[in-house]
Amino acid sequence: MPYYRSHHALFLAAQAHDRPARTAARSELEISLALDPLQEPCEASLGWLWLPDDAAQAEQHFRAALALVPDRDTLHLGLAYARLAQGNTIGATSALATECIVNPEFVASPLWDYPPLKELHSAVASETDRQFAAILSHPALPAWRRPALRYTSAFIRWWHEGAMPTAEELAGAGEIQRRAFLALASGTTVPERLPPAWSELAAARAHPADAAAILQRIPGIPPTAIDGALARFAVSSSESLADLLRRPSPGGHGLVSTSIEHGHFAIMHCNLDGPGYPDLHPRLRDSFTDTFAGLLYPPRWLVPGPVLVALADAGDTRPQHPPAKADHR
Repeated sequence: MPYYRSHHALFLAAQAHDRPARTAARSELEISLALDPLQEPCEASLGWLWLPDDAAQAEQHFRAALALVPDRDTLHLGLAYARLAQGNTIGATSALATECIVNPEFVASPLWDYPPLKELHSAVASETDRQFAAILSHPALPAWRRPALRYTSAFIRWWHEGAMPTAEELAGAGEIQRRAFLALASGTTVPERLPPAWSELAAARAHPADAAAILQRIPGIPPTAIDGALARFAVSSSESLADLLRRPSPGGHGLVSTSIEHGHFAIMHCNLDGPGYPDLHPRLRDSFTDTFAGLLYPPRWLVPGPVLVALADAGDTRPQHPPAKADHR
């Protein structure tokens, strides 16, 4: 029964903080894959476990995981890291652009403020535009998904310091997203025309002495988001709201590193549902950005798997080889 072994292997993988522990976890995952090769969580975990020790092996496992679930978030990022470690900057740029497309909020990740992603920012912006053009013109893309993808493309362009979404592009956004971008474009500070959290943010900027107390009125706002806002006010209180939302965290204020668990991992051929499994990629989040810009984030999973596979095939002409399997005899 590979599924119970998979749970055990993923539990070991979550505890693998040094090379011997990573080796033990990899061995268990390989045994499980030998019993059932169609396990994306095991391939994904092997990618992260191999990354510190053998980037080429990590790449093969990330590619195997993406062959099973092409729109899984963080896997294109892992693929980019593996390619960078091998000196493949062009391949890494392509993978980072695809990560932005399958997981649009990644464009707002604090990872872009640090090497190695910082140096690739401009190239990834151009590659993302190219990939969106290919996706939107692909015959397998359902017509009903095009408006939302046009908004996604426009949001990512704007976040990369490009032009704001046009009226046509906003047609694929939600109502609050349309109102929010109209407010950003007009530079309005009229409270009734702003999302509630933005109204408090504008009031806090206008009254710096009371900023912390004003921000605390926002329901459910985490202290890390307040810390990030106050740090930004200290740097500049005169910039536009659009620039404030996209401003990187000054000095790391408000950054939070988290890890998540995926909800289900089927066992016994889906007759039972096992517990969730850990995602080995630690997620660096900016609490301020998620709190105040999160309402602008487009939805994930808009690009169908076959379109993503065709996109990957068009951008990668190298021979496809399955990951080398360990000998457990």
